[in-house]
Amino acid sequence: MPKWKIVAAATVCVLAGGGCGSPGAVADDSAAPLSLTIWVDDKRAPAVREAADRFAAESGISVVTDVVAKDLQTSFVTAAQAGKGPDLVLGAHDWIGNLVQNGVIDPLQMTDAARARFDPLAIKGVTFDGQLYGVPFAVANVVLIRNTELAPEAPKTMEELVAKGTELKKAGRVSEIMDLPQGAVGDAYHLYPLFTSGGGYLFGRDADGNYDPRTSGWPSPGPSRRSRRSPSSVRRARARSSARSATRTRSGCSPAARRPSCSPVPGSSRRSTRPGSRTT
Repeated sequence: MPKWKIVAAATVCVLAGGGCGSPGAVADDSAAPLSLTIWVDDKRAPAVREAADRFAAESGISVVTDVVAKDLQTSFVTAAQAGKGPDLVLGAHDWIGNLVQNGVIDPLQMTDAARARFDPLAIKGVTFDGQLYGVPFAVANVVLIRNTELAPEAPKTMEELVAKGTELKKAGRVSEIMDLPQGAVGDAYHLYPLFTSGGGYLFGRDADGNYDPRTSGWPSPGPSRRSRRSPSSVRRARARSSARSATRTRSGCSPAARRPSCSPVPGSSRRSTRPGSRTT
């Protein structure tokens, strides 16, 4: 079974594999023209095709772009384990843990000079158990958006935001004080910027820089507090996280919703790379 390398991004990743032969193999003059196949979702296919055409023109290596509009990660794992996967696949950096556990990707080697060209946060996003599994190409963020018609002045603190939202709700002009996607079971992805702005974090790090699920930090008015959780509580937390991930929606605030709540607050739109998270 071939292993695959992830040439990924921190939120959106490209997984690179050895479908055309062993990594580092040198083709002789009698070999067929070199080509690469990349799997990509339908939303990003146009941009990938444009980049692939430029690469082909510069390198002489043709690139076939196949669109997989549904269940791209699952399809890749199944195909890779059967030895029929593509050379590259575009996906999110939070795929890495699953792909490593399924044995379908290998670590990448990158020089210090090459690493220095990337945002350190992006490099962390594609690092798993101390190994680099991706080449970042995009980082996204979660932000709060303010309806300027309802709230002309940007609040400077979260307290000001809540006060303005409360005022508008009492006046019947809005239905919510702050529109934050959570749903029936919660949504840690959209809540995380607020959580971290108060000094919180889901996992600490061990001496090697890897995430330590036994340690977490909770927001507080003073310095962030660290706490160690028992293995049983870690398992329960993971189970809840898995359930939430299964029902998570990526909806965000929209100016069209005409709600005043989504307003930039200092520290609330901080970029964050979490284990199993997305930085598109």
